[in-house]
Amino acid sequence: MIIATRKWGVIENTYWLIGLFGLVYLTIALVGLSDYIPWTSVNFILGMAGLPLTIHNSSGKPVSKIFFLFAVILGISSFILPIKIMLFISLCAALLSIAEGVLGNISALSFLTLAFMSPAIQYLAGIFSFPIRLSLTSFAGRLLKLTGTESSVAGNVITFGSHDYSVDPACMGLKMMLTSLLCGIFIIAMIQKKHQKYLRWTGITLSLTIVFMLNLVANMIRILVLVYFDIRPENKMHEVTGLICLAIYVLLPSLWIIQLLIKKWGIKAVSLPIASLPTPKTSRFLLKHISLALLLACSSIYICRKNNRPIPHSLPQVSGYIGAYYDSDVIQYRNASALVYIKKINGVFSAEHNPAMCWLGSGFIFESIDQASFQGVAVYTGILKKGNERLYTAWWFDNGLNRTLGQLDWRWEVLKGSKPYSVVNVTAADKRLLYEEIYKIISRGIFKPAL
Repeated sequence: MIIATRKWGVIENTYWLIGLFGLVYLTIALVGLSDYIPWTSVNFILGMAGLPLTIHNSSGKPVSKIFFLFAVILGISSFILPIKIMLFISLCAALLSIAEGVLGNISALSFLTLAFMSPAIQYLAGIFSFPIRLSLTSFAGRLLKLTGTESSVAGNVITFGSHDYSVDPACMGLKMMLTSLLCGIFIIAMIQKKHQKYLRWTGITLSLTIVFMLNLVANMIRILVLVYFDIRPENKMHEVTGLICLAIYVLLPSLWIIQLLIKKWGIKAVSLPIASLPTPKTSRFLLKHISLALLLACSSIYICRKNNRPIPHSLPQVSGYIGAYYDSDVIQYRNASALVYIKKINGVFSAEHNPAMCWLGSGFIFESIDQASFQGVAVYTGILKKGNERLYTAWWFDNGLNRTLGQLDWRWEVLKGSKPYSVVNVTAADKRLLYEEIYKIISRGIFKPAL
């Protein structure tokens, strides 16, 4: 395993430029992504702490140039698809190409670490955890019936004996899932260093798939323990139980399994002194990274302008509702019974304004989430709670022609040329009023002018 031990006395003039351009890329990230990067996120902090474990050259190969080319391709693509994840990944690739200037061909684990730290991955983990969480809840309910105690499941709520337990996002969401995957990456890095072997992409993918499956098992066991022993969220053991399950059912088995994989399929690491790696030519290095820095700076400016679109002057009128723009992508409609948000999705690769995230940002807590059907249309329903206040909400994806709950369904339809989708979110103070409003909206197609 190669460690950066080269003394400054043998570093040629190019290496002060490596540090300079590293600062340039970090500055672009700080300016262009200051409100995007989750600085205080547990997974972001964990990723930053463990990143040095993954940045090494175990193959003994010189600079691969793949990170630089990746940064250029994504930087150019961001003018076609101006979303912040494009800029984030391209800047990560640019920083890794800088590291390659010192260490040569660095491990793919470093790129995966940066990817799992990104807010886009955390967002996707939260969104796609909905169907997984509902499935886990249903399965846990069936297992609990085997104890002989009366139990039932409604959405993400398990009724066991005399109490209800809500399987919240922390039980099977972005927190434990991404934490497990990051820990899996660090375990791979440590065992590779210990045995002086490294895994190819296929081995890394298999290892992380195993970690993912173990995490599902750990979350299932955690749900069963919390429900069976009635360990409420306000109990300190609620979080402790999650950590114990993570350690026993994910980390310990991962250590054993990944060690076996590396022993069997690991490729012998090449130990070469860093001084023996080719030193990049100053002129070529300058040309490459000045061009890349200018490209990413322009990309940052362009994306910021595109994401700060002015609010349109014209407002689609909907009979029976008073409408107003909440921001450039969200229209708020209200009547005496309900509040309706039409949240436009800008593209197939864009993140939507998911109500589970938006309402949480407003201080509400989802007490339960379930699926319901209205005239053959599936919708998510939930109860929102903040203090003594309770609201009933529902949402689905709609483009005026088709309605769906499937994340992949609506993205695939848009890729095939379908009309863009929006999130329709209906909220009322009473469950009956909510259901009446949903029936009316779906049966009459009331909001087609706004979709």
